[in-house]
Amino acid sequence: MRSKLLALGAALILALVASTPAEAGRGQGLVKKAQEAQQAVEETQAEAEAAKAEADATAEQAKADAEAAKADADATAEQAKADAEAAKADADQAVEDTKAEAKATADQAKADADAAVDQAKADAAEAADQAADQAAEAVDQAAAEAGAAVESAPEKAEAAAKK
Repeated sequence: MRSKLLALGAALILALVASTPAEAGRGQGLVKKAQEAQQAVEETQAEAEAAKAEADATAEQAKADAEAAKADADATAEQAKADAEAAKADADQAVEDTKAEAKATADQAKADADAAVDQAKADAAEAADQAADQAAEAVDQAAAEAGAAVESAPEKAEAAAKK
């Protein structure tokens, strides 16, 4: 476009040089119009270049914003994944802790029950020993009383016979 305008300007200058003085005034008007047209074209080109630069900058900013948003989304997804894995690990640990506590409680209950059975056996054995001792004492007492009765029986029989 610029080369076309330069060619047009050159043609106008040649026409002015070759023209007569009467036509020279008219040629100057044409040159002025050509210069105004060229200035308008240059201004339009400058505006177009500025608009293109602004559009390019906007596109670059949009691209940067999109990349930042993607990076944020990726980081959020990674954090969510890490949080989920940590929560699963916590839940697994809680299950293991609960199992360990339940086993410890069951083991303690069994130990307590075994101790209670052993104590009950010991108490029963002691009570049986005491009962056996008391029975032996009662048998000895009864035997002693029976022996005494047997020994005193002839005397009692004589005394009864005398009467």
